[in-house]
Amino acid sequence: MSCQRCKSERVMHVSCKCSDMFNASMGEKDTVFGEGGWGDYVRFNLCLSCGQMQGTWPNPETAFERGEEE
Repeated sequence: MSCQRCKSERVMHVSCKCSDMFNASMGEKDTVFGEGGWGDYVRFNLCLSCGQMQGTWPNPETAFERGEEE
């Protein structure tokens, strides 16, 4: 995989197992995601050359941002 911004091949895939729960915050909003939510894993790809998170941007507004339950 090459970086979508700088074309570097130094893209690291990160996958973290969170044992049923992890915390996320955005501005003043803070929540814990657990069973029935986003699951056990946090996954993303990050370019180690330029810092660009890989993926499609912008993402649509989430229920979390609107203050609704996910």
